[in-house]
Amino acid sequence: MENKKVAVPLVSHGHSRPVVDLFYSPITPDGFFLISASKDSSPMLRNGESGDWIGTFQSHKGAHEHIVRACAFSEDTHLLLTRGVEKILRIYDMNGPDAPPREVDKSLGSVRTVAWLHSDETILSSCSDMGGVRRFPVKKS
Repeated sequence: MENKKVAVPLVSHGHSRPVVDLFYSPITPDGFFLISASKDSSPMLRNGESGDWIGTFQSHKGAHEHIVRACAFSEDTHLLLTRGVEKILRIYDMNGPDAPPREVDKSLGSVRTVAWLHSDETILSSCSDMGGVRRFPVKKS
């Protein structure tokens, strides 16, 4: 008989509204991570293997006040990008979790997707109510 590897679904509770986006980090010396964007306006960070909760981006300066539709880790996992209905693109420094996020853009449209490009020097974003794709150069701070 063959030994087949069976994947068991992982259920991670925490969000109070539907999850609209998930993003896994690249593998790091500390493992890998999962960020979830949700209609409850609070992105959640979890251990990517176990699903264990690490933290929630809420109740601090720069926290989202409305639905978060998209999230993405930078290639080196030091930065987290979020964006949503309130039309503000935020970059969180994962090495300084208590620091307020940097706001890159306040656009005319709400976002559907975000992605890091060109070694984390460019952000690509698609807007649902404006149509099209926007590109933002990111200045290193």
